[in-house]
Amino acid sequence: VNRRASGPSPDELARIPRRLCVVAGSAKVAATLGALRAGAITHLVIDEPTALKVLERGERRRRP
Repeated sequence: VNRRASGPSPDELARIPRRLCVVAGSAKVAATLGALRAGAITHLVIDEPTALKVLERGERRRRP
């Protein structure tokens, strides 16, 4: 899969100071959380319904 992916490698991505991610739609919640947790995103533009789902899902994981 990685050989067919386009874009910067994780090492190259880490050297980019501003990494903007634009997200819309609840189908992107898991991927957005993964990217946030991995530190791949520095700036996020997201629609409100999706943002609320990201926050809800993130909080569920943090609860004991």
